[in-house]
Amino acid sequence: MSLFRPEVAALKAYAMPDESSVVKVNQNEVPWDWPPELKEEAVRRVAGVAFNRYPPFDEKTLTTALAARWGLRPESVIVGNGSNELLQALFLSALGPGRKVLMPSPTFSLYRQLALLTGAPVSEVPLKDGLTYKSEALLKAVRREKPALVLLCSPNNPTGASYPVEALADLTRRASFAAFSEPGLARLAGEGSVGMALRHVAAGTTASVGVTLGPDGFLWLEAGRERREPAPEVHAVDTLAAGDVWHGAFTLMLGEGRPVAAAARFANTAAALKCTRFGGRAGAPSRAEVEAQLADAG
Repeated sequence: MSLFRPEVAALKAYAMPDESSVVKVNQNEVPWDWPPELKEEAVRRVAGVAFNRYPPFDEKTLTTALAARWGLRPESVIVGNGSNELLQALFLSALGPGRKVLMPSPTFSLYRQLALLTGAPVSEVPLKDGLTYKSEALLKAVRREKPALVLLCSPNNPTGASYPVEALADLTRRASFAAFSEPGLARLAGEGSVGMALRHVAAGTTASVGVTLGPDGFLWLEAGRERREPAPEVHAVDTLAAGDVWHGAFTLMLGEGRPVAAAARFANTAAALKCTRFGGRAGAPSRAEVEAQLADAG
């Protein structure tokens, strides 16, 4: 009997063909090599690293600098050894048997391979003429398939098509509650405070709108006024999948008819508990654990 699952054994290795081109654009590489002085500085710094020690698990210097550059909170920035590692972390945290992923076709080939490795079923929405997004078809597929994860590669690999911002706004208008991450809200609404961004989005939808703020909790609009549910203070050791845990817990509470404040409090507590444990999806707390923590907090 084979050690590997049949669907895994049938996969072809993800590889890039060795092709020489005048202009190489298929791997998102910078077209220019580093200047010699920058290479020398990199080598000098590497020489000062203790090779017998693990690197920092949480690179606060880098995430803080990236957050400052893009106007984000450091807690909303994750760094990894290339996008493939980050995709793998996302898929392992959000997917599994019975948890479907929806993606366009064609798109980045690694999406399907990673999904199959988790045991997740894959549903695909063909692109218009094989090149551009069909937002209406995608929306219909979301309602029909009810996936755990929707992938929108923008610009799409390999077609180069971008998912239109107005289609994201249309998706928001069709929701009963749109809960954004800070980067997602900024992309849709543009620059400005989170409160201003929420009002900008709310003006174009009948849905309730809110945004997760990491350790600062959850901010939403209620009757045009800002409301905030603070997050519990915890010693965070691993934030991987905390956002997925939050959205899952929040959706569960709304589905059970709980008020937004109660749903946000439950979701904040669930995400905070996740942050006290290592592991992505494996670190997610049970409902009983969340309810016990809420009871202890009064």
